[in-house]
Amino acid sequence: MNATGEQGTHRTAERVTVAFELPTTALTVVAAPPMRVSQKTCEHALGIPKRVFLDSLPAYRAGGGEVIAHGKLRLVEPNAYLGWLRTHRRVAAQVDEAAAIAAELGLRAAGKRRQPKTLPD
Repeated sequence: MNATGEQGTHRTAERVTVAFELPTTALTVVAAPPMRVSQKTCEHALGIPKRVFLDSLPAYRAGGGEVIAHGKLRLVEPNAYLGWLRTHRRVAAQVDEAAAIAAELGLRAAGKRRQPKTLPD
């Protein structure tokens, strides 16, 4: 219905109003991507579990990433974080490859070696 209570088309000098019905299954709602992602929204927005996200933030910050602390929330810009994450995974893969080559040669690291945290695929 339009402003005058009539169904159909109503035309004024500057506007045209058309009334029609659509099933809700015919609509797709598209939301803008988030400007910041926190531990509360990381699983939905990035597909990363909360604990893994929080554990990765010190390394992200050390690598030059911006982490905004607002109370208990830790906020990051999603595109920058994902870019860092891609680079970080490549470095972790190279470290694992070097360890595999050393193992083939019968070498092992002296002392205690800290295992890098792995992120889900």
